[in-house]
Amino acid sequence: MFRDRSALLTLVLLLALISLPYIGAMALAPADKVFLQTFYNPQDTSVYLATMRAGARGEWLRTLPFTNEPQEPVLYYPFYLLLGHIAPPTALTYHAARLITTILMALALWALLAETLSAGQERHIAFVLSLLGMGLGWLVVVSGLWQVIRPTDLYAPTSTLIGASLANPHFPLAVALQCLILTLYLRARQTPYRPGTLLAAALAGLALSLTLPFQFFLTAAILMADAVVESLRARVRQAHHSPVGAKPDVEGAKPRASGLPPIIVGGLFVDAVIRARGFAPTAVMRAAGLIVLPGGVVLFYYLMLFAARRSAGEQLLLVWLAVNGLLIIGPLDFSDRMSLGFGIVLAALSAIALARVIPLHSPRLPDDAAAIEWLGANAGRADLVLAAPQIGNLIPALTDARIYAGHLYETFQAERKSAQTRVFFDSATSDDARRDFLWQQGVTLVYVHPGAYGQGDFDGTGAPFLKPVFRAGAITLYRVDREAY
Repeated sequence: MFRDRSALLTLVLLLALISLPYIGAMALAPADKVFLQTFYNPQDTSVYLATMRAGARGEWLRTLPFTNEPQEPVLYYPFYLLLGHIAPPTALTYHAARLITTILMALALWALLAETLSAGQERHIAFVLSLLGMGLGWLVVVSGLWQVIRPTDLYAPTSTLIGASLANPHFPLAVALQCLILTLYLRARQTPYRPGTLLAAALAGLALSLTLPFQFFLTAAILMADAVVESLRARVRQAHHSPVGAKPDVEGAKPRASGLPPIIVGGLFVDAVIRARGFAPTAVMRAAGLIVLPGGVVLFYYLMLFAARRSAGEQLLLVWLAVNGLLIIGPLDFSDRMSLGFGIVLAALSAIALARVIPLHSPRLPDDAAAIEWLGANAGRADLVLAAPQIGNLIPALTDARIYAGHLYETFQAERKSAQTRVFFDSATSDDARRDFLWQQGVTLVYVHPGAYGQGDFDGTGAPFLKPVFRAGAITLYRVDREAY
């Protein structure tokens, strides 16, 4: 992350935004007033500072100093006890820890986005939106509706990373640990993976449970749901990879369900929410629930089916969205605690939409047409073209060349090959890895269009084994030079 200028500037801006209010409050406090070192929940801040004092006294087990009943010392707020052991229990230590944990959060977020998003442009957009993005609560305030609608981005600091980083140190630390666990989980799903990956994830989980138990519960729920989706996904892959000559049972590979069960579940769910929230379950409210909420249930249901066709990282984002969203609106006493970190998945999916659905660098179809026309005139059956699957799918229809990845069912193991294609065009992939991949697969031509069709920013420049043979706008066709191996 520190080698990426835009990411570094984003982090510096975040650190400034969460520091200047405190500096201003301390500097501008009236002579007869004392700033209590917090903009959010001063009662809890007193608890954290008191715990740091217990740590400074050498305690690892503490009793509650806010009550006079006899107590047995227990392990309670170990993070703040640790702070007290290593630094003076002052407001300066408290805020220094807040800034350090924010940096750790940014590092862990960057690592998670690198695992979940294939293109560099998507990662940058998601990183900026995650750290600096808020909601549209300001529109609610400006419109005067804030007395009726309480926007979470302004009234629940945990709903945004900038709000969480402004509040206290253990919020950004919990997000950092959650991102680390999810990153290690994705890396452990790769074959092979580095020894110690699972152990590191387990230790991060232990640290998260000691830092913020609610966040550990959320992370565990996401991982369990993703494991279930992955098991279903494996069955889909097995059904699609039927023997040559056999007709794939495409319909049979999809879970069958009528529209009735989601509607029944939706009605029961909204009734449970109404009762848990203390509202009178009138016939009108139940009728509204039967009409509106099942739409959300059906949406999540088909969202899970859609996840089965995504890469492992994108699947995790969709599962995260579904599980976290349901926990936030669910009838749980701590559902409001589930908003911490939810902005990350919203930012990541928004980045995918901006980079793919509404590309900031939109592919120019005339250039693609010109490149395919050149392939039609110069490439034959002996040529194997590596391109983004979306454009690769057109090449066999208009030329005699073969492609490495394209059609979802005509390409053998299309999902795996699409993932390998994204890795190839990722700017973070080494040239040695690209060269070995081209050699092993027998690729003769590479179709490069940086940032287009959800691919990475690799443009082929400087790779000694790629010789440009055609250019059209941002598109370059390279012939693989086997003498360079």
